[in-house]
Amino acid sequence: MRRSIIFGALIVFPLIAVGNTTPINFVAELVNAVDTYEAADTPDIYEQIRNISDICENESLRLDLPASSSVTRSFIASSAIRCITLRSPGLSMMSGAFEDLPNLKYLDLRENQINPSNLFSFGPLPTVKVLLLGGQNTYYSGDIEINNVYPELEYLDLSNIVVGYVRARQENPFPKLKYLNFAQNKKEKSSFVSLLPNTLIYLDLSRNLITSYAPRLTNLSLLWLADNKIEQIGENGLNLSALKQLEILSVADNRISSIDEGAFTSLANLRYLNLSGNALSTANLVSLNISESFEILVLDRNSLVDIPNLNSSTITTLSLKCNQIQYLSVNSFISVPNLQKLILSNNKISFLHTDVFQNQQFLKELHLDDNKLDHLPVNWSQPMKNLRYLNLSGNKFTKLESLDHLNLPSNLEVLYLERNHFMYIYKTSLQMMPDNLTIYLNIGSESNSSLCGSLPTANY
Repeated sequence: MRRSIIFGALIVFPLIAVGNTTPINFVAELVNAVDTYEAADTPDIYEQIRNISDICENESLRLDLPASSSVTRSFIASSAIRCITLRSPGLSMMSGAFEDLPNLKYLDLRENQINPSNLFSFGPLPTVKVLLLGGQNTYYSGDIEINNVYPELEYLDLSNIVVGYVRARQENPFPKLKYLNFAQNKKEKSSFVSLLPNTLIYLDLSRNLITSYAPRLTNLSLLWLADNKIEQIGENGLNLSALKQLEILSVADNRISSIDEGAFTSLANLRYLNLSGNALSTANLVSLNISESFEILVLDRNSLVDIPNLNSSTITTLSLKCNQIQYLSVNSFISVPNLQKLILSNNKISFLHTDVFQNQQFLKELHLDDNKLDHLPVNWSQPMKNLRYLNLSGNKFTKLESLDHLNLPSNLEVLYLERNHFMYIYKTSLQMMPDNLTIYLNIGSESNSSLCGSLPTANY
């Protein structure tokens, strides 16, 4: 027999400290993550919400209720409470459940197994700024009915709720919405998109089934569309022409095999672009037309056999790991002269031209791990006066003499040589290395090649 517990009025005066922090810089966070294999993960909306200073003003309440609890109208009454977290598997709510909380700003109802049809059953929330409803983990899909306007709502989490259709009685139920997480809902197209106001600056639509999308959100700064089914960037696929303020875009792990000429022309503020895990060849990237504000380009896990000509003086981070690149020529990086971080891990590189890095005086990090290098040409690193980090793990070096002081940057601080074929190491070889250099020589460690997963096939 199923038991329900009904909670009536509860008058509380909580005082629970919540620390003050500062908002996250999403671009800086992505720069730090780009050399990991988790770079396709979206910046977490909850992390951003948690870093809003003073939202709770030390007035918070957490309630862990028994399963299948039901909260009645005005079940809590307090003018002090600003933030509530409520947990109860199978939770149900009556309209007006939070109406006697006149200063409520933050409501967290995640992971309560609420059926989608009851997700907004609490009714009006005239003062709430943050509403977290994600991760309900129900077995049944259902339609969401939004019958009220939420005039102050800025942050909304509707991720992983197994939603059917989203219907609203009002034309614009979220007039001030800025951040929306609608990830992992297995939606090809959603009527919910038409409800989104032009105030939106952060939109996460990852892990859905989207094949085409033409957003008209002119203030959008971050758009995350990773792990969908988009095949083309352009008029008939992902149309970005209206996104004049867009700074961060991820379309990682889609099916993209073509990019229309001029597809990125209108994105004058774009700083970060993640195209990893698609089916792009070098020829597909000729028409990128990168803006002058561009900083980070991630092209991991595609079908590139050589370095694309990007023609950008503003790119500082370029990641090309897990492709099919075999050699680096004298002109490989001539079109990107201001790189600071270059990641070429998990390719098939066996040859470096002596002058491949001739114009890379600003490069600080170079990742060449898990390739097929057995030597480095003399003076190959001479132009890289600022190089501090070099990863040569997982190659075919057999002796340190092939990496002597003539071949390594004099200012190098960190050198990774794990998973090479060293049989023995002479003390004199170590003495020839640059001063203040830390060398990592974990010879028995395993290859990272499995982290690339199955690589896509490009359409030429």
